[in-house]
Amino acid sequence: MDLEKSEKSMRAYKAAQSSVYLITSDGRTLELPIPSRSPNDPLRWSLLKRSVVMCVISLFTFVGLVLVQGTSLLLFALENEYSPEVCQLPQELLVELSLINV
Repeated sequence: MDLEKSEKSMRAYKAAQSSVYLITSDGRTLELPIPSRSPNDPLRWSLLKRSVVMCVISLFTFVGLVLVQGTSLLLFALENEYSPEVCQLPQELLVELSLINV
């Protein structure tokens, strides 16, 4: 008898871990979340609509990460292009520019 009781309680424990149930006043067991009748309820969406929403969210996440971290991938190339050695003006030009301002 104890073995049956422990097996039954173990099955009930495992079922309770993965789902949430609500027992009504008249004894019915409702599984939560309960989908509403609204077509806007995500629990009532078709597989296609849920897949499209998941793809859009994934694309948004990917684009956001590329925008934030993509620049760091280009830092070496940008540093080589805009390094002080490359952007230095000739000394003669600097002297002429300084004399013009006087």
